Parts: sequence; C-alpha cells; structure tokens
Amino acid sequence: MTLTRRKPLARTGRLKPVSDKRRAYWNSPEGKAGLEHMRRVRELPCVICQRWGFVQTSPSEAHHAIHGRYSARKAPDTATLPLCCEHHRESNDPAKIALHANPSRWKREYGMDTDFLPIVADLLAGQMTPIKEGE
Repeated sequence: MTLTRRKPLARTGRLKPVSDKRRAYWNSPEGKAGLEHMRRVRELPCVICQRWGFVQTSPSEAHHAIHGRYSARKAPDTATLPLCCEHHRESNDPAKIALHANPSRWKREYGMDTDFLPIVADLLAGQMTPIKEGE
C-alpha cells in the first residue's frame, strides 16, 4: 500500500538561496574586492597543469586553500588558486589527482595548496608569465 498526499505541503516562508550575512559581505567593499580577486584567479591557467606539464582541458576554478588551516572556517577570497576541474573536484584522467576527491594523495603528489599562493600572487601582479604549451 502506498500513501499519497491529498494536498501539497504548505510553504512556511520564502526560500533564500543566499543568506543575508553572505549577501551583506558580497555588497561590502571587502566582499567586492574578494569577488574581483577570484574572477581574476579564474582567468589564470591551472597552477598544477602549468607546473607539471599537463594539458588543461577545462576552465580554471578558484580554489580556497585548505592545507595548513585547522578550523572549520573557509579561507579568505584572497587565498585562492586556479585549478582546472580535474585537479579541483573530479578527475576522469588517471594521471590527474582531484584535490577534493583525495586530499592526502594530492598533498603527497603536488605539495600543500598554500605553497602555490605566492605563485598566484606573482601571476596576478604580472611578474610571471604562464608557461605556454610547447615552450
């Protein structure tokens, strides 16, 4: 026997996709600067693909640094580095290790993600140029 609802559940209030606290942060000068920084980081090539000579097959995503952080708080928007999808969240390529899928293996293979923050700062400042494929 299956039970069927005779009338739909009543909605108790509007659903908020973003909390008021987060929206206030995004509208603050600090939040706007953080969003602009992450936009610029996403325009850079994946630091792992660039350093280890992989071919980047997906656009870069802004990854908030997690190594060396011993609390539940997220790293600030300025502590982000560009990672391709395969090095960030999921990898179909056995040669690439996804950070969020296997953090300990990623750290053993590539090092701490915080080690790449000075490289990202140099790239954003224009002091370094990304390595182009074939150079």
